[in-house]
Amino acid sequence: MVTLLSLTISKILDFDCSAQRKAMILVQITGTLRNLANVEQCYSQLATSAIGKLCDIFFNPEFSQGKELSLNIARLLSKVSLNHACADKIVKSGYIKGLLTSMVTHKESSAILIRLAYILGNLTTNFEEAR
Repeated sequence: MVTLLSLTISKILDFDCSAQRKAMILVQITGTLRNLANVEQCYSQLATSAIGKLCDIFFNPEFSQGKELSLNIARLLSKVSLNHACADKIVKSGYIKGLLTSMVTHKESSAILIRLAYILGNLTTNFEEAR
């Protein structure tokens, strides 16, 4: 299921439509992925197929103003950052500094800020390169 949703994300990003329309669809997909993140058996699929794409979307300026999409992704990443394989994928994607920058970008949203701080806390606990 996670792999299929990840493929769907790729297809949506390639659609010839506005970023706003893409974001509306991505909100639904990220919500589904967030629910699947409650199932520990999905973590390996999330690590291999979805986390990199979700990070790319989260840090894409085209989507950064979509608060609902950003919040869904931040919620998902905060859940999976507890899993070593998923956290490793986040660290290896090179977005640690981006997480810090996003705290400034989303300074008006306490819900996103809390999740970003939680993600950073989890990553710095277990990964030297995140520190």
